[in-house]
Amino acid sequence: IGPRTGRFNKDGSANKIQGSDIPMSVAGIIVLWFGWIGFNGGSTLAMTSAVPGIILRTCLAGAAGMLAALFIGWIITGIPDVNFVMNGSLAGLVAITANCHCVTGLQSVIIGAVGGTVMLVSTFLLEKLHIDDAVGAIPAHLVAGIWGTLAVGIFGDPDILGTTPLFGSQLLAQAIGVGACFAWAFGVSFIFLSIMNMIRPLRVSVEDEMKGLNIVEHGASTEIYDLFSVMEEQARTGDLSKRLPVEPFTEIGQIASLYNRVMTSLEQNTIAREEYAEIFSNVSDGLFLIDPDYRICPNYSAATEKIFATKDLSGKDVRELLREMIAPDKSAKFANFLELLFDPDHHERSISPMNPLAATHFKINIGYDTFEAKLLDFSFYRIYDASRTKILHVMAVTRDQTRLSVLAKEVMKLRAKYMGSSPAAPGPASSAT
Repeated sequence: IGPRTGRFNKDGSANKIQGSDIPMSVAGIIVLWFGWIGFNGGSTLAMTSAVPGIILRTCLAGAAGMLAALFIGWIITGIPDVNFVMNGSLAGLVAITANCHCVTGLQSVIIGAVGGTVMLVSTFLLEKLHIDDAVGAIPAHLVAGIWGTLAVGIFGDPDILGTTPLFGSQLLAQAIGVGACFAWAFGVSFIFLSIMNMIRPLRVSVEDEMKGLNIVEHGASTEIYDLFSVMEEQARTGDLSKRLPVEPFTEIGQIASLYNRVMTSLEQNTIAREEYAEIFSNVSDGLFLIDPDYRICPNYSAATEKIFATKDLSGKDVRELLREMIAPDKSAKFANFLELLFDPDHHERSISPMNPLAATHFKINIGYDTFEAKLLDFSFYRIYDASRTKILHVMAVTRDQTRLSVLAKEVMKLRAKYMGSSPAAPGPASSAT
């Protein structure tokens, strides 16, 4: 059926897919080890004097397999991987199973250590061959099991075995047994599974694999899956109104509850940002923030670019921006004024009257060396942090008063014109008359 999705890369390298619950896996190995005591010890079918020795050799081989796999794997990879410990233990227990009744304690240590080593070698070999064994069953059970079966012919005490081996070689008899088991187990399984695969494909789709077979084939959802499902839906649709189901007495439920609170806050902030964006798009005044480095912050009103006839104001030094638009003395005063605005030692009310850009004439380049005269009125306001001890930004409000100034001049001209041509007011003599 092939490797799991994402197990191997196109360049041939392998990705490690870690188990979902390592502590529970280790607990499972401990349970297996405990079960092996009954498995090997009970295989005599009687509580004889041989049973304690069998149990002791079983535990020695399991420990030797664990230590051999751990330290050899550590030397090769540079990491004391817990998977080496788990599968090394299993490999040692598997290797001693066929011979636990006919070897010595020292031999059991050797058999277990070799079992852990061949498990490790076969694990790396499978990875090179791009064969994905999700739990390391082939290295721990098949390869270590073959070694343990052959170890009967290498270390087994003939007097204890009491067999008449083929051609007088117990090792040959063990090898023939391995071959017979392989032919039967692999042959029958391959035929049976091939027929099943033609009736119904054994490999699930990539989508079902990502969801998990517990959900696809058994309908057994989990809290973590529900969490990911809602998050995936939010990422796909952008709908922040969706909320997670909450089981209050579980860790995932507590995460879901906190996530819902975060999403509520985010949704409210998003709505607020949209409202601010709408205001910034429609307000007629220039609104922008200045940071402590005197640069214009990214968010500013659309009218700001129109007033200054300049695009992409974000990050521009406001002093440099205005320097070419106003008189040199005004530019110098404005630079000093900005320093005072960011100095918390100077009270805002005391320096506001010093604003050099209140009702100031600007000469703005509108393109092609064409300049337009504008009368702009600036106001500045400090923005503090929560403790009101540090000035985070200065907000500038710019109002274009050019048209009002022109209208005021026209009104004054009209008033002077009509006042000058109107009949003279009656004097005292005519009044007396």
